[in-house]
Amino acid sequence: PFEKSPQKKLNPLQQLTYFGLLNVLLPLQIITGVLIWGMQTWPQLAHSLGGLPVLAPIHSLIAWLLASFIIMHVYLTTTGHKPLGGIQAMMDGWDEVEVNGNSAVADNEEINQT
Repeated sequence: PFEKSPQKKLNPLQQLTYFGLLNVLLPLQIITGVLIWGMQTWPQLAHSLGGLPVLAPIHSLIAWLLASFIIMHVYLTTTGHKPLGGIQAMMDGWDEVEVNGNSAVADNEEINQT
């Protein structure tokens, strides 16, 4: 299992998911939305990318993926030690990191050195 530390709170799957959301899906959603919105203003640009028959399904698929992520994200916050513990971490951005044994000393030393 992945052990959280003050320096690294996201596991590799979380890092990959957030990278994909913020660097792939969100920009694609914005670009396809602007192209659909400005189809009459920039028809040549929209048509060079396939026009409405290509842009609309991509835009809709990304919207469904983002909505699904939000629903799953909120649901998964209720599966922790306390039912609303994860939601509290989402709201204030603070999550308690349990440090035990040798790692507590190592983490404290790393924090003190920086």
